[in-house]
Amino acid sequence: MIRDIDYVRDLLKEKEKKVTTEEDKEKIELLKSVLTNDKAFFAIEISTAVGILDFLEVPIDEIKQLYLELISPQNYFKGDKQYFNLETRS
Repeated sequence: MIRDIDYVRDLLKEKEKKVTTEEDKEKIELLKSVLTNDKAFFAIEISTAVGILDFLEVPIDEIKQLYLELISPQNYFKGDKQYFNLETRS
């Protein structure tokens, strides 16, 4: 199963329970606003994405795999309604 933005939001909720510094609280609030966009990881640079995942305490050996899942075609098209217009000729 491919993990998606909801997985990252869950990680953020867990991290929020543990923060103690004002700096980390500010980061949490910023990330909350960024992660309202379901396609956030498609719009940010790889280094920023890695920094976010590291801040959310994703193990270093899992960051690459999680990032690739977050930017997968399945996640890009998830939730998008696609309509096909088939024309017929008489």
